[in-house]
Amino acid sequence: MSFVAQSLAFVRTQPFLYRLLGITRFAVFRTELAYRNWRHHRRPSTDQGLPLPPPGLRFRVGGSFDGDTFLRIGADCATAIKDAVAAAGMDLAKTRTILDFSCGCGRVIRHLPPSSGDQVMHGADIDAVAIAWCQEHLSGVAEFRRTTIEPPLPYATGQFDLIYVVSLFTHIDEHLQDLWLAELSRILAPGGLLVATIHGRFSQRHLPAQDKARMVDHGFVYQVGQTGKLKLDGLPDYYQAAYHSEAYVRSHWRTYVEPVLVRERGMNNDQDLVVLRKRA
Repeated sequence: MSFVAQSLAFVRTQPFLYRLLGITRFAVFRTELAYRNWRHHRRPSTDQGLPLPPPGLRFRVGGSFDGDTFLRIGADCATAIKDAVAAAGMDLAKTRTILDFSCGCGRVIRHLPPSSGDQVMHGADIDAVAIAWCQEHLSGVAEFRRTTIEPPLPYATGQFDLIYVVSLFTHIDEHLQDLWLAELSRILAPGGLLVATIHGRFSQRHLPAQDKARMVDHGFVYQVGQTGKLKLDGLPDYYQAAYHSEAYVRSHWRTYVEPVLVRERGMNNDQDLVVLRKRA
């Protein structure tokens, strides 16, 4: 474990130091956010005719205010999804119904516009602000809906041929994951694909020893960091950090959908990419 990771692990065990660190980070964050918002409203940015979301929403999905970073990572994620579904035998251009689940402010879906008049794109997220922004600015790309913390979703059984989920199962606990895997399986058409990302071995290298031991024993770890008003991303407290082993995904997730392939660091050279198929 690196010195920085060791130091942070120690600070987590000291309530006063951890709160002081949170207050300091929050003050710096709010100052930079105010400046970035001023620049954004003074000169809004666009790409390929589509506006960029405000800095706060960009930070919420990627931990960065920078517009170029937002666009680059979104495009890289879209390419990774295309390549993964192709490897699983699906032609994305010919896929009829697609859902970006946990779409945020459209970082990925803006790079996957409908390829034909027959293709229907949907985006869903619990974030009311992000969904409102997408409904106003990306309505030509997809139909967006706000969802709830737990199922059900407002979609029909078997409605989607492809569902992709970027950076959701990396942040919720085991109970919520099981609920959403069951629900996504419900709305997935027989033979349809579910593409999801996980924090795999690469992301686990800085975990403390007790969490690494739990990964060996159970294959899943849910780690709680900052909560409350000092949580910078503005998302609910349950949105934390989750880690999986490949063995856990292949054994546990197959209760809902059948794993087809796992690409280590296949999403943005960081998260592992998992492709699963609903049994026919």
